[in-house]
Amino acid sequence: MTCFGNGRVYLLDGEGRERFSVPNNSTFSLECVSDDRFIVHNHGKDYMVDGKGNVVLEKESEKYAYHDIYPIPFGNMLHECYRLENFKGPLHTILSLDGEVLIEGLAQIYAYGETCLYVRTGYSAGLMDYHGNWIWKRSAFRKLMD
Repeated sequence: MTCFGNGRVYLLDGEGRERFSVPNNSTFSLECVSDDRFIVHNHGKDYMVDGKGNVVLEKESEKYAYHDIYPIPFGNMLHECYRLENFKGPLHTILSLDGEVLIEGLAQIYAYGETCLYVRTGYSAGLMDYHGNWIWKRSAFRKLMD
């Protein structure tokens, strides 16, 4: 459970005791992604903290006009960002629950599966596992039924 007060957002345990708090300068909410990982939604500049409030993943905010971190199906997270120098479209990165980069530089994610994703990166599209290995790929310019 979360609550606001004294310029901070507090995460409380089931007994109402404070687990940790983060500054409430622009924090929108806290989201639990595992027993010891929480995403601080900070209006387009999200970051991850552990169960004591220590930052474990903070993307380099100065490089991004916007970035968001949120859980995706099958136990991973997605980091979506727009770079300041190239606001043409988002870049997607798949992260483990510990904040480890599994796959980066995806232009689009069409679907999530338990063991793979249907993605587009550069001029290729197809199925990729959660370690960044292509299972099946084709030119991004071909139709799926070709």
